[in-house]
Amino acid sequence: KKSVLVQSERLWVRGTDIRVGRQAAPSDLELIPLEARNMDVIARLDLDSYVEGVLPAEMPVAWPLEALKAQAVAARSFALKQRSDRSSKDFDVESTVYDQAYQYNDENRHPLWAAKIKHAVRATRGEILLDEGRHILKAFYSADCGCPSEDPKFVWGKVAA
Repeated sequence: KKSVLVQSERLWVRGTDIRVGRQAAPSDLELIPLEARNMDVIARLDLDSYVEGVLPAEMPVAWPLEALKAQAVAARSFALKQRSDRSSKDFDVESTVYDQAYQYNDENRHPLWAAKIKHAVRATRGEILLDEGRHILKAFYSADCGCPSEDPKFVWGKVAA
């Protein structure tokens, strides 16, 4: 048997039973090596699939359908704005609280919850929030901070409109 050493700046992985650690992962991943033997693992998803992973990570699926729909619109808007803001980067959003929490756990999701999530996303497909200038609004929200929210003027230097 011959060993072949391949050097590349990126590796694309596609398959059906992909895991990152022990967690199930989307079927289309890009691996980008970083320094110190680390790597970025970037999932390539269509926008609605991404929003389906954000909803259960950012709010209880047991909440009313209309709340899930509102969250879907906010999450979609935030993701599109981040993609625009990060056009020079290899990724659009992080899957943590730095951007929006994201869960890919199709294998563990109860079928009724999965159907409710899909319904909320499909019912709002293409809906986004725009500001007065018709630019995509970066829809900030908080899943749970555990205490009262800070006044916007102390966070962004101005009062929210």
